Amino acid sequence: MKNDIYTIICKNLIRVRILNRYSQQQIAEVLSITQPSYNCIEAGKTKIKVSQLHLLAKFYKIAVDEVFLENPNFTNDYVLLRNENDDLHRQIAFEKGIREILMLRNKELEERIAQRDDKIEAGRKRNLDT
Repeated sequence: MKNDIYTIICKNLIRVRILNRYSQQQIAEVLSITQPSYNCIEAGKTKIKVSQLHLLAKFYKIAVDEVFLENPNFTNDYVLLRNENDDLHRQIAFEKGIREILMLRNKELEERIAQRDDKIEAGRKRNLDT
């Protein structure tokens, strides 16, 4: 039974990290340990400390006891909304970049039109002068 609970904890640590789109490196930084050390925790080679579990529960905004459940529901509304929010921020940044490119291209085209209009006007004046 003792080994079973550690297996459940390891699986849940992996699940909640992946659902929240974090790397092992990022979670290791939260715990102030190295990525290889965190990898050993997820792999079950090293037992996670209670203080580390508490810190991760606060970080993920989940109850500590959820880590001990065989089928926890980590896909709560908060996680889903945060992931959707992250996606929207990326989309907005992308669209802002596209908008800037289009505005620059528009300015270039307006300048070219103005130059052609100037040439046409200069040609008309020459024709009127002759």
